[in-house]
Amino acid sequence: MLDAAMLLLALAWSAPARAADALPPAIPDSFKQTADISDTQTQQIDADVKSNALILSDSSDTKLQSDARKWITDAASGNSSPAFLHALAQSVNNQLLPVISSKTASFRGRLEAGLAAASVAKAAQGTDLIPLATAMLNDSSSAIVFAGMKTAAAQVAPILNNPSPSPAETAMLKQMIAAVQQHPEPPLSGSIFAEAASAISEPVRGPNNNAVITKAAVPLIFQLEAIRLTAYAGETPPEDPYSDCRALFAFFGRDVWTNGLTPKDQVAALNLTSQFIQATAKFAGIASVPGKFDPAPFVDALKSYGGELRLFANPNNGIVNDADLDQAGAKLRALYVGSGPAAINAASGLAKQAIDKFVAK
Repeated sequence: MLDAAMLLLALAWSAPARAADALPPAIPDSFKQTADISDTQTQQIDADVKSNALILSDSSDTKLQSDARKWITDAASGNSSPAFLHALAQSVNNQLLPVISSKTASFRGRLEAGLAAASVAKAAQGTDLIPLATAMLNDSSSAIVFAGMKTAAAQVAPILNNPSPSPAETAMLKQMIAAVQQHPEPPLSGSIFAEAASAISEPVRGPNNNAVITKAAVPLIFQLEAIRLTAYAGETPPEDPYSDCRALFAFFGRDVWTNGLTPKDQVAALNLTSQFIQATAKFAGIASVPGKFDPAPFVDALKSYGGELRLFANPNNGIVNDADLDQAGAKLRALYVGSGPAAINAASGLAKQAIDKFVAK
């Protein structure tokens, strides 16, 4: 059951204190800060990680499983050298992959392994955990997929910046997209999408963006948002609507818009933004139901769309200098919780008209 998965996820993040006598000794900071890791040290790291992997694969002691996850997480924390983190990430990938793929390991043990991998990936900032991340993204459990998405997300930036990514790197990116499509159900669908969207769009918006990153990321953002738009089609409010804004806004940076998007891409980006504004307005106009539904995130998302339209189209210093888009953005920006369906629909309708008019030019 997904509810049980969420409970275990919460328990895993708040694990009890470590039973040190049942685990390998903690890795000293002096070891973690070593600039060059010898073969002997690599073997010691691997032996220690393997010991924890064996604990994670054994369902007889859930407390010890949490302690093993914490041991791995602690090993990746602090001021560690790139060489140590590289060796640790390689070992975690090799030793935890059998745990994730096991048919006999408990769900909790597999989830603890996934959470440990996500922590190591975030610290290492490399691509050593791609096989493990891809395996988790292929899992049937949304909780394991979420841990896999966090593990994958930490490895996306160097892949996007590589003009010739490896087949394994390309496969992981494709599986990130597939995982979003295969896990649309709450309560983790929004978090799964947000991790993927942020990991792929942030490098485009960041200060280190370049033509290689933009070329790799733009089609992935289009794919992600096309999948995500389907979440708005029904009557159930999608989770985390702001994550859609953040991903779409990657298209509207000055350099990306002028140098990274073809005219066809520009039209597609504006039309997709218009669709999200209309879809978001549907839920922003619903009255609040205490304990069941809060329209505030959807209203805030509409305000964010409005702010971006104004930055994009401001007649004084915008990228495209369009008064109609700027005015539509101002109307969206002025919305607030309690504006009412009429005002929300009027503002979103004005945005659609302005975008349609601009696209038709």
